[in-house]
Amino acid sequence: MDTRNSTRDEIIKVGLQILGEKGFNSCGIDAVLKTAKIPKGSFYYYFPSKEEFGLAVLDLYAQNAQAHAESYLQDKTLTPLARLRRYLKDVATSIEEEGCTRGCFLGNMTQEMAGQNDRFRVRLNEIWDGWKRIIAECLREAKAAKELKRDSNVDLLAEFIIIGLEGGMLRSKVSKTALPMKDMADILFERVLL
Repeated sequence: MDTRNSTRDEIIKVGLQILGEKGFNSCGIDAVLKTAKIPKGSFYYYFPSKEEFGLAVLDLYAQNAQAHAESYLQDKTLTPLARLRRYLKDVATSIEEEGCTRGCFLGNMTQEMAGQNDRFRVRLNEIWDGWKRIIAECLREAKAAKELKRDSNVDLLAEFIIIGLEGGMLRSKVSKTALPMKDMADILFERVLL
């Protein structure tokens, strides 16, 4: 096992946890290193800057989030819209289990960093586009299965779902209940995806 890579991976994993709680700007490298049990001088051996560290954390988040979304949205044992409904329900349940305090890591990082740092903005946009593609593919399958109207614009619907989901998470964070996310999903299936 490559110790260098496992140490770097541990720093990134701890970074994901701490950035999820505190945000990028409020996250001190000392807190990450203390939690990861890594000497302070070692950080710059693995990352040339805090920015590079933050981007590596974003990459880990994107990888995990994509795998999570795909596990639901590509599950061929269910119809496409049943997959989407199950995925949205799981996201709401996860937020609820965290006490509706953290919201979405990607949404939080976008709000904090997209206007401050162009490298973050570009990477965040790539991650959002990847999420949109996964949802749009599921909707394409729904269209082919005649679960959606033939003239449905799946890319626009996927964008709408992401916007609704992120807005629901933001409202859930403020109201301390997952009800806004559940309401969004209900409206999506009862009024939009007809």
